[in-house]
Amino acid sequence: MSQTPFRNLESGRKYFKMSADEVRDAVDPYSRYTLALTLQTWGLGELASGSPEKAQPLIDEARTTYRAMPDWFPQGRWGWTISRDPWDTIPAGIKRRVEDISLT
Repeated sequence: MSQTPFRNLESGRKYFKMSADEVRDAVDPYSRYTLALTLQTWGLGELASGSPEKAQPLIDEARTTYRAMPDWFPQGRWGWTISRDPWDTIPAGIKRRVEDISLT
């Protein structure tokens, strides 16, 4: 019996790598976002499959790529969700608005 796509981790890794390599050297924000999202998804998949040692470098690279996104590019803000300290990547104007919303 052959492995299903959900069990063939090497095949999945191959396709994630192909996808990341396709846009890795691009400089436009959309391609950089695509790279960050691919790396984030790949890294989270590695975590889910029990490979934290393979996940960490992918997540770190995704985080670095998200942080380098220009402030005017809204899709890059999704990267805040994987930042170790989300406050360090939020522009000051947005941070102030979030701090103004208090539940206490």
